[in-house]
Amino acid sequence: CPGCQLPLDVDIEESVDLDSTVQTISKSTSFPEQSAVVVHSSCPVCGKARRKVSERDASPAEEPDQAASSHHSDHHSNRNTTQLATADSQPAQEARAPAVNFSDQEVELWSQQLHKIDKDVVRCDRSYSYFKPANLVKLRNVLASYVWEHQDVGYIQGMCDLLAPFLVIFDEEVMAFGCFNKLMEVMLDNFPQGQAMDKHLSNMRLLLQICDRDVFELMQQNGDYTHFYFAYRWFLLDLKRELTYNDLFIVWETIWSARQCCTDNFTLFLATSLVELYRDIILDNSMDFTEIIKFFNEMAERHSATDLLAGARQLVGKLQCLLLPQ
Repeated sequence: CPGCQLPLDVDIEESVDLDSTVQTISKSTSFPEQSAVVVHSSCPVCGKARRKVSERDASPAEEPDQAASSHHSDHHSNRNTTQLATADSQPAQEARAPAVNFSDQEVELWSQQLHKIDKDVVRCDRSYSYFKPANLVKLRNVLASYVWEHQDVGYIQGMCDLLAPFLVIFDEEVMAFGCFNKLMEVMLDNFPQGQAMDKHLSNMRLLLQICDRDVFELMQQNGDYTHFYFAYRWFLLDLKRELTYNDLFIVWETIWSARQCCTDNFTLFLATSLVELYRDIILDNSMDFTEIIKFFNEMAERHSATDLLAGARQLVGKLQCLLLPQ
């Protein structure tokens, strides 16, 4: 056989070790030099189908010995590779985690979460040039990954706003996911299932009562927004919707840095500072709850981050002078 160099007159029993037979015969048998070889229809060792080769079919560029050696090498190389692949795949199959079956209810809940994510993603900062379709896909992927890892929390409106700045900065899903996941450890309590929002609004009411009696008394007279719900979005998103991206990066870094040096709730002073920036307009127009919400919605992304931060620092200093002993 030109494939495995087995003499055509040798009978091979089924019980013979084929590998050792091929090696032994290969060492002791040489192929005669000829321009054409006639072979059986199938090899008794490898069982590979053969065709009859005539002188016309024989290629002068390839000697029979070379062809036989090539076939023999390829055949047994394939056998060895198959054996190795089978051996390697066994521990991998043993280590593979068992399949998880989800109930119809779980599938339905997950579908609802994805639907809520999809609705928010397409509306996220549509005027900002970064959020083109390809980057909206990244935004969706990160949110879906977070919700999958925190199924007890699920998706809540506003998460998209907190994630977007990280994606703009890193333009990479893994880094954005890591930062967003860490931020949510702090911000999650501001969402409806947490207890922090009522505390934030109550503290703002007290701080404004101490620092600006005129504005506080106006709110008391109107009586319909003494709970400061107009500032709900400010605390929920750390003023994300109130500032441009360039200003937001500065403000967020200041909030995070303040935790290391003065207060864990610098957002409280920023929110109060935002009211103080427009106190004259609020007082002159005796704004009620509806008017002040409309005013700040119209002023979104038009505030000065420099003035906002300066006012917040002044409020921190004023409160420290009142509380700390001289």
